[in-house]
Amino acid sequence: MPWSRTDSRQCSLAEVQADQLVRIEHILFDMLKDLCHGLGIVEGGVLRCRRTSRAIVLLESPVGRTIILDGDWARFVQVRVLDAARPVLSGRPDSAESLVSV
Repeated sequence: MPWSRTDSRQCSLAEVQADQLVRIEHILFDMLKDLCHGLGIVEGGVLRCRRTSRAIVLLESPVGRTIILDGDWARFVQVRVLDAARPVLSGRPDSAESLVSV
């Protein structure tokens, strides 16, 4: 069962707390989109926040890959915090991946 807007909240990636599961909604600037894409942060992707500070946001991909994003850049990435108890689609929304329970 995919996530729904009724069980989540929208915020900046810089506001996310440790152990929260997020879906990347929108990356504000094209230059930042290119940078994020190279790191594995794509619109529609689902990531878990492992640690946050003013300097960095430490994320984990569904396959366990660690991603480090500068805290200043994280302010320009809009995310939706998901309920970690519900299954969500892994990866991009246009992919044909199966459901993953997190």
